[in-house]
This record gives sequence, C-alpha cells and structure tokens, in this order.
Amino acid sequence: MMRCNKKYRLVVFLSLVMLASFMFSGMPVDGADRIDPVEEGVFAQTQKEATTQHSEVLTGFSTGSHIYHVKPATLKNGIRGVVGAAYDGKVLGYSADGKRLWSSQAGESFPYDLFVDDIDGDGKDESMIASSDGTLYVLNHKGRLLWSYTTPAPLYNVCTVQGNDGKKYIITGGIDKHIYKLSATGTKVDAYVPDDSSNKQAGVVRHVISGDMYGTGKEYVIAVITYSVNRTNLMMMLDPDDMSKPVWVTDFNDLDLKAKKKFIGRCMVQDINKDGKCEILLPYYSSKQTRGEMAVFNSEGGFIENHESTAFNDQLRSRDYRMAQLSYVNIPSMSDEYVLLFFASDILVRNLDGEVRAIYSAPASFAGGEFDPETNTYYMASDISGGDAIYALKLDNDHWGEAFENIQQVGRIKEIQGNIRTLDEQIDAFVMPSYQQSISKDHLISLNHIDPKIESALTNDAIHFPKNYLWTEDYDRSSLSEYWATHKDKRKKYDMTAEQIIAEATRLEAEGQDFTVWAGHTTDPFYFSMSTAEEILKAAPNHFKMFIFSEFAKSDENMDYAIKNRLIPLAELCQQYGTAKVFFRNKNIFWTGTFYNPIWAQLYNEKYKDVLIISTEDTNTRTAELSLAGRMGIWLTGAVDNWGTRMVEDNASYNRQYEWSSQKTQSHYMRNMVYHMSQGAKYLQNFVLPENDQTIPIYKMIDKGILITPEREDILSIPDVALAMKSPDEGYVEHGENGHNIALFDPTYDEKYVFDQLDCYWAGYPTAKHDFSNYGYGVKHRMSNFLPNTYYGMIPILPDDYDIEGSRFVDKITTDGKYFYDENDTKQDPDIYRKTVVKKLNQARKRMPVVVEGDVAWTVVRIDNSHLRIYILDSGYVNPEERQATIKLQNMNGTKAKNILTQETLKIKNNTIHVTVPAGVFSIVDVTFSNTTNH
Repeated sequence: MMRCNKKYRLVVFLSLVMLASFMFSGMPVDGADRIDPVEEGVFAQTQKEATTQHSEVLTGFSTGSHIYHVKPATLKNGIRGVVGAAYDGKVLGYSADGKRLWSSQAGESFPYDLFVDDIDGDGKDESMIASSDGTLYVLNHKGRLLWSYTTPAPLYNVCTVQGNDGKKYIITGGIDKHIYKLSATGTKVDAYVPDDSSNKQAGVVRHVISGDMYGTGKEYVIAVITYSVNRTNLMMMLDPDDMSKPVWVTDFNDLDLKAKKKFIGRCMVQDINKDGKCEILLPYYSSKQTRGEMAVFNSEGGFIENHESTAFNDQLRSRDYRMAQLSYVNIPSMSDEYVLLFFASDILVRNLDGEVRAIYSAPASFAGGEFDPETNTYYMASDISGGDAIYALKLDNDHWGEAFENIQQVGRIKEIQGNIRTLDEQIDAFVMPSYQQSISKDHLISLNHIDPKIESALTNDAIHFPKNYLWTEDYDRSSLSEYWATHKDKRKKYDMTAEQIIAEATRLEAEGQDFTVWAGHTTDPFYFSMSTAEEILKAAPNHFKMFIFSEFAKSDENMDYAIKNRLIPLAELCQQYGTAKVFFRNKNIFWTGTFYNPIWAQLYNEKYKDVLIISTEDTNTRTAELSLAGRMGIWLTGAVDNWGTRMVEDNASYNRQYEWSSQKTQSHYMRNMVYHMSQGAKYLQNFVLPENDQTIPIYKMIDKGILITPEREDILSIPDVALAMKSPDEGYVEHGENGHNIALFDPTYDEKYVFDQLDCYWAGYPTAKHDFSNYGYGVKHRMSNFLPNTYYGMIPILPDDYDIEGSRFVDKITTDGKYFYDENDTKQDPDIYRKTVVKKLNQARKRMPVVVEGDVAWTVVRIDNSHLRIYILDSGYVNPEERQATIKLQNMNGTKAKNILTQETLKIKNNTIHVTVPAGVFSIVDVTFSNTTNH
C-alpha cells in the first residue's frame, strides 16, 4: 500500500473508485496484427506479441524481449516513443502507445547502459548501447546500426556532452579505466587515461553523466570510479574540451559518506536548490538497512548532505538489489517538481530538499525506469523475474501512485506465473506410476524462515526442514593463533555468551525443532568456541543437523590453522555424536581449483566423507557451471557421501556493481533446485521469505516422487569421459577466485586458459572459443550460468589421481585449469588441443543412452531397468521463455514416452521425441525402453 505523510495524503476512497473504473481494460494495441515495413538491418516481427493493458494512468505492452533499460526518445517520423535494451542485446523502438517501430541487435551480450540523444542534429534521437562485450553500438532513429566502437573489456556506461564547438560528443567508459570521447561518426577524439595503475583515479568507470554544472551553458562530464565490486571510491569532473586531467576529484574515503561503502545506482545532475548551479545526486545502497537513500554534492564535488530513509525502513523491504535510479520530475501543469527514486518494487518521491513525500510499492521488481519530460510519462523496464514488458506511467495524473501499486503485469511474466500455477496443479494431481517403487528420502533443506504451509503440503516425510540460526559468541580468543585471535567478521555482532547459545540449542531440542547454525566464514571460521560447538551437539543430539561455513577461498597458513583447529575437530565431533554434518558453501572455482591445494586434503579425505557436505555460494559468480561440475565430480568418485546447493536472492547477481536481484517470481529458484537435485543433491540451504516462498511446489515434487534424487549410478546424463584436475595452475586459481578486485584488468595480458576470463571484471563478456565452458558446457557469457546447455551431458571434473579403471568412466581429459595435458603428460594449449577434446567428447556423446538437444538444461535418471525419467528445463535463468527440445534415444529402443506432468503421451519417431518446455518451468518425460546397450 502507499504510504505518505499527512501533508501529501490522498483522498483514498475517491481515488480507488475512479481507478477501478479505468484500470487495465485489456484493449489490444491498435493495428496489433500488422507487420511494420522492414529496413535493411532491422528485424521484422509481428505485433501479436505486443499485448497491452490500458488505463488512463498506466499502460503496459509486451515486447518479446527481457528489457533492462528504457529511454524516451524521438524516433521514426518524429514519433515520440521509447527505446528498450534487452538482456540479449536486442534493442527495440516503440511508439508511446506500444506500436513497434523497429527492432535491432547491438551484439548478443548484455547491455550495461542505454542512452539516447540527437547527435547528428536531424531532430531525431540516436540510441547508444554500452555492451558487456566491450563495444559501443550506435543506432539511428530507425534502429539501423550507424557504427560501433570496440574496447578491450566490458563497457559500463555512455552519455553525450556538448563541446565548446557546439557539437555533440559521446562519452563512454568501463573496465579498461579509460573515458573515451567519440565524435558523432564514431571517431575517437580524446580520452581521459590515468597516467599509471598506482594513480588513485585509475579505477573502473562506473558512471558517466553530463550537465551544465555552473549554469554558464558549458557542459562538463561527471564520472564515478570504483576499484572493487563492493565499493564506490571517488568521483571526478572532466572538461570535455580538455580531458587530460580532471577539473576536480572527490575521494569518498575522505568523507563521512555512507555511499563510499557500497554501491551507487544511476546518478543524476540537477539544480535542486535553485542556485543556478547543478548538484550531483548519487543514490546508494550501503547495506540492506539503507535503502532508497542518496548523497548530494555541489558542482565542485563538495559533499552537502545525505538524504536518508532509515525512518521508513519498515516500509522498504530489505533486499539484494543495488540498482536504485533517480529521475528529476517537473510537471509545470501541476506546479510540482520532485526527485523520483526507483528501487526494485518501490518508488520514493522526495521533495527537492530530500524530504520523503511518499512511498509506493508494487507487487513486482523492475529493472529500472526513466522520466520523459515531454509527455510527463515515467517508463519502466521489465520485471526482473523474466518479464518482457515496457510500462508507461502518467505522472501528470493524481492517481499514478495507486496505479503503480495495483499494476497488473502483461506479457511473458504473466505467462510464467500462469505456468507455475499450472505446474502446481499438475503436481497435486500426480499419481506415481506403478513401475516407480519408491520416492527419494533423507533430504535436508535448511531455511531461515519456515512457511507453515510446508508441513500441510507434504505427507511422506521425504524432507527435513531445519531452521537456520546465526549465533556469534563473545569469548576469549587468546587461545587461537595470533591472526585469528584478532580477526573477526566485521558484519557480525558477537553478542552472545556460551550459556545463551547452549540454552537456545537446549530449547530447540525440547521443542522438537530441527536446526542448523552458521558457524563461520572465510573472514572468521570461529564464530563460537570449540567448547560451545561441542555443547551444541550435546544439548541437541536429535535435532541439531549442520554446522554451516561459507566462502572459503584461501590456502595460506591461517587457513591451514583453521582447518587443523576448527574444521577437522568439528568433523570429528560430528562423527562422535553421530547426527550432524558440516556444510561448506564455497564459491567461484573452489571445487575445481582451491580444493586441490594440499592443505585441504587433510580435511577432504576418506576419513571424513560421511559428515562433509560440499555445497556452494554462487553469488557474485560467473562460474556456476564449474562449481556444479566440480562438486559432482568429487561426489562421483566417492570422496564425499553427499553434496548440496543453495538458493538465495543474490544468486542472480554475476556483477555486484550491477545487481538486479530480488526477483519476486522465483522460477529461477525452482528450476535450479530441480536441476541440482535430479543430479544427486540432497542437502540445501535456502534463503527465502515466508511470504514469498515459491519453492513449495518443488518440495511437493520430492514428496510425491516426481523429483527423484538419484544414486550416482542412476544418473545417465553424464558422459563416460570426464575432465580431470591436476594440481591447479596458480594463475587459474588467482583469476578464478578474484570476485572483488574489479580494477585488476590488464589490457596487455593475452594468455589463454582452459577456463578463461573468470575474474569479476569479465562479468557479462562472451566466452572465448577455446574456453571449455563455451563448448563443453554451452556457456556463451560469463553470467549466471546455473542452467547450462550441456550438449555432451554434464561433464564432471574429477581429481586427476582418481583411478577410473572399473568406474563408469572410460577416459579422462586432464587439465590444470590453464593447459590440457595429453597422454604423455605434455602441456597442450587450450586452443590447439580443443579439436582433440571435442573429438573425445563427441565419441562419448555417441555412447550415451540418451541426449537432449535444444536451448535447455537436462538430466536423465534411471528409474529401473526399463524406465527413464528425463528432466528438461528452460535454461534462461533470469530470461526464461518457451523452449523446444529434442530427446534422442541413442542406444536403446524406446517404446513409450509420457509427459508425467501433463499426462500427454508423446510420439516416438526414429527414437526421437519432441518436447515443448513452458517458459519458466520444465517438462518431465518418462520413457519406457528395451535393448539398452550402455549404462
């Protein structure tokens, strides 16, 4: 609901009555079936997908693409409309009433920024797209590519500025630390280049924006610089007519400024105090407790004040979403002006002095928005859960706040939500077939909040749901090593005594509540003492289930101490008391790199395999496919008895500086769970809010036997050729574990790796042809690759010293992460040896009993000697859409195929089955077969 102070309250009853009379009539757009004329370089599509919903206040229309950026623009024939840039590089032009004017393609990578302006003086706007592939694409008002300018790493931003000569110039920058000045025809005119890497100004260019800073008619460029994905470091102003050095630099570290700690969304410049000079407004997110806030600077970069919103935190849900965006709104007809801050599902309206006038909350989270002063329209991009719509909100209507709060979404997100509802009905109606003798048992899913509906939905006791707790102890650490005695996790309170922790464990045991405890982090594995850990086990012998640790990435002497004095003793205590496990949430390439450092061998060995759960923390990561392949490989060798996974809001983040998390339709959670659990994962830690837990259908799938968690030997989607990891190359580990230092990019570095471009600064970049992730796992960009398109099946990554003789594997391909090694243990470059690797994989693929083709993720599970279950999932993690897949039965004779969710019998022709996978969910096909020759 809308919240505002009394000064600005609305006449709610009358508003809602009026709103109900005109909201969302469902009228189709005029000319919906027409195909627009196509110009060279522009893609034709029918207007059927442009489904709209209308009111006098709010209009939404489907585009067919997952839109992240919107900009109002003057387009073809002088029509005022909107340009949208989509997840896959598509750029679309629409009239204000939802008619498609053109469609184009700015590469095939993620667009970090979109800007529009008339750069050639013809009265119509060009579109400029800063792409994660490192290229700036410039399109004319008809969507035709005019030119492109390529840099060596992802571009983050783009704007225009007017020079002293009256011409418009394009300003762009990103990872390579240069700020480029380009002419309207694409020629590099100038650039700001820091003189050396030690220069404090030599950081990643996170933002550029221009304005008439002094009210003189001369425009300047404001740039925001960062060195880490978790910080914002400084701001500078450049004169576009002399970019050799900044006019001024403001170092945030010198200020009492919340914004220096974390992230700045889309900033703006505007004279908000009416002194004739522009102020600089930076929206920031310094923690989950500071949402919708901004810092204000003067035209000289001097800090003026923070505009905070902590008094309204009860109205703003804590979320992992770091893309707050500002717009200056001035509507003369209403004698009103204010700053609109758009933050996921919330709009904050601030007076120019920073006072919060009103807060509006929608039922969905959106990628962003932009105000059009010519039409008084606020355009909103798609729902970040996978929507494809653009919405137009009329801010010159008194009822726009209610319209926003009551938005009825259109297009693909509505399709996805409908598919989830249908899936839930199919699950409820499912009856386990007679050939399936049992359901999978002994799953453990740790939750921070447990929805009461879970217990009533499940009947077969297939899953235990312990509640997770964080207990940090204030204790004497002098007995620890000198390092760990003084190093704590700065995010934690350490405010409990041992007696309080033990009392809590005792209470939970008495209440019969299963529970888990977060026991440490790479910054401090010692959240509580070892004696307290043992007392927890003693106090709750039946209901304590797991010690949880997160983000171990180091292999130094301090970690060696922690392994010897914390992790091994805990594993031994768990074995001694007999019920609990130790759960490791490690991220990036730990399970395919750091794991192989000798110091970890003292923990991960035969002795402790029954109590160690190898899991993941795939947040701010671009290598989810490698983590999965590594965990599965370790488990397949028998080195551990179980493996696990984790779902959390910021799994959707592959770049902390551009974090669009907080999806409210959680189809990506659902598909990720099915994909991992159908490959053997039984232990999970899920962070979901009880009011928005959409994973219950997956729990029901387990409980009813739809989702099988197979034994190792029953997974048939694994080829009989595996990757084998030698002692990892140091460079591979260094790059693969660099999840934070975004400023380490070196344009002169040209070495090639088997697993390449892993650092955080490559987020969104296309994978190279020689990169095994590209051809082995079907990963085309360094993004959130949780649902890889595995043409060869899921290729596990095993320890190289594992003896494959007598195992399911007939061959292995050895690597150290940088090089391949042939049968003579000779190093082979990844690009040269690629042909040999692909040949082995193709041979292995031919020997598989079943393969699945299409833009999908898939697994195959053996039910018994004549039945298979095939899980086929929409592979678009945050950009779902309906997919087509083909099942090929290669070394067996298929006699019957049935979609066990729809109950549809599928035709088998030449041992091939065609399957449609609904957007945002999955299809599950049981196949009856005979005459299998493999597996």
